[in-house]
Amino acid sequence: MDISTIAGISTFVVTLFNATKEINPLYQRYKSTVSVYNEIYEDQLRKCINDIPEESIMRPRESIIFPAMERSLYYLSEKEICEMFAKLIASSFDSRKTDFLHPGFISMISQLSPNDARILNKINNSDNILGICCIKDNMEYPIIECELVKELTIEQFALSMFNLKRLEILTFNSHLLNSNNVYISTALSRQKINGSLLEYINSQGYEAYTNDVYFTQLGKAFLEVCID
Repeated sequence: MDISTIAGISTFVVTLFNATKEINPLYQRYKSTVSVYNEIYEDQLRKCINDIPEESIMRPRESIIFPAMERSLYYLSEKEICEMFAKLIASSFDSRKTDFLHPGFISMISQLSPNDARILNKINNSDNILGICCIKDNMEYPIIECELVKELTIEQFALSMFNLKRLEILTFNSHLLNSNNVYISTALSRQKINGSLLEYINSQGYEAYTNDVYFTQLGKAFLEVCID
């Protein structure tokens, strides 16, 4: 099969998707439930592949496309996660992404929730990231300044932030713990926090202070391949 053109790659990838479904016993068992998502995922794959310039087409890395395609079958109903798999698969054909590709991204995507993905998309599209440390009952809940906080709740947002830090996609500091894991009082700033968001945070019983949030080098590469 010709994979030297965008049309050829699209045909190859969709054929691979259909072949992977046929040999996956779990998919076959539940295909009546998830088959409704097949067309959506195929469209995501085609869209990502169509974004590759013809001059950037390269031979894909089998260590990425085959396991990524197989793993994506378990997330067909989760649009945000499937989109990341689609971008990872498409990136394996894109010479512009060579320096950023890593097979470990397959496992990383598999450990993300749709909320995690929404947060990454929100941060990636922001010029400036303002981290916020919400404190309640001597516990801290890291978030970033965006309206998504109100949709997800502070607890859910913080859970995603902790997971993103665990995966070493991003990092942030604890303002409450010293090296012995003892809570300490610190002088923190709240001056930069958006007024309406600060009001919402306070209404939920939290104090709010600014916090530094950074992408790691691994996180930047992950964004380049799986989010951009």
